[in-house]
Amino acid sequence: MSIKAVRARIRQRPWPILVALLATAGLPAASVRSSPPAAALQDRAEIEEVVVGLANATDSRDWRGVEALLADQVDLEYRTLTRDTPPIRQRVSPAQFVVASQGTLPGFLHTQHLIGNIVIRVEGKRAEVVSQVWMSHYLPADQGPPYWNVAGTYRHDLVKTRSGWKISAMHVVILFETGNDRLQALAAERVRAGLIATAP
Repeated sequence: MSIKAVRARIRQRPWPILVALLATAGLPAASVRSSPPAAALQDRAEIEEVVVGLANATDSRDWRGVEALLADQVDLEYRTLTRDTPPIRQRVSPAQFVVASQGTLPGFLHTQHLIGNIVIRVEGKRAEVVSQVWMSHYLPADQGPPYWNVAGTYRHDLVKTRSGWKISAMHVVILFETGNDRLQALAAERVRAGLIATAP
């Protein structure tokens, strides 16, 4: 077949011809449009659901839901680029994680954790998820605006267990803040006073 004839056939039905050309070049046709196995896609979907689910459960004050997404031990690291303070690192149980969250978050009228630009890496029964986060906190105050917004990056480490993927580590880096950062202390005071908002 002449080159002119091959070009004419490619224009008419390009895909079968391309597969044939790759096959003659020593490349398997399956490699042309190979896709991840269904199990790998399922893992990635479940991993993303866990990470986003933790944010949603926190904002809805579903503390049992929060605990269910965590491994038996969780390594936490909190760093901020907005203040000259050393990183905070600790290992906690799911119950301890919830107690710490309950010390401040219910004092806000509303919170919202938005996660995006999610990148997932899976190696066997372990996974790493890097994402961007925008954390909004709302509470009217006598002084300053009624909001405190925090932008940062997340890195979640997950492990696959018999009951599904669980978060085993959580690293937070705060990039910048806007609004009234005094609201955090005010929210904690409200919790201690029993003024706990009911999440929607």
